[in-house]
Amino acid sequence: MTRRSDATVDRALAGHLRAARQAAGLTMIAMADHLGVSYQQVQKYEAGTDRASAGTLLKWAAATGMDLPRLQADLMADDPRPPLTLTRAPSGFIQLALRATPEARRIALQVLKLGART
Repeated sequence: MTRRSDATVDRALAGHLRAARQAAGLTMIAMADHLGVSYQQVQKYEAGTDRASAGTLLKWAAATGMDLPRLQADLMADDPRPPLTLTRAPSGFIQLALRATPEARRIALQVLKLGART
């Protein structure tokens, strides 16, 4: 199995971000407002010239309905590194989880993992 370079993964991610935004019918300006960044920053994420943080990816997924487990599979199909543990969830749930105690976050993650197996 060959290892994909970080640059290859970044370019692939950029394409997925753009496709998800367009499929959701969002303009770059609307996405920028949702993320709290400039539309130029959205352009950089979609061009693959700037890397999006985990928090930005979660916000992007919440705005577009992007399926993070599928995205991970698409990006890492040829990569032997361990998978990410991001799970798609409704944005309200994500906001609640970010404010929760570590124990509550652990329990919520277990519930999400159980739901993903069904």
